[in-house]
Amino acid sequence: MRAKVTSNDAEFSRLAGEIVSRLTKAQQDAVNAAGVRVLTGLRTAMEEELDRPTKFTLNAFSLWRARGRHTDAAIVIKPVQAAYLQPVFAGGHRADDVIPSKKARLNSMAT
Repeated sequence: MRAKVTSNDAEFSRLAGEIVSRLTKAQQDAVNAAGVRVLTGLRTAMEEELDRPTKFTLNAFSLWRARGRHTDAAIVIKPVQAAYLQPVFAGGHRADDVIPSKKARLNSMAT
């Protein structure tokens, strides 16, 4: 009994590459969809926890999508909003939120 096996390396390489690109695209779609769900959850949580948040505050987070050959995505906070939202996430209060009393001598030298 004889058996003859032939292969077409070029065709196999092309099909394998096509499978890899399809898997990469599927992984990117899944990661991006999860990122959108996280953004929606963050926005909902901010609407519930913050007192009358502005549109600017609600848009503090953005999604860096998976694309090209990369299959990772990231949720980032924009630098401008990060500065004033830090007390919300870290706790505490801002140092510039001091309200002087009526008896405070604002224009005189402290003795």
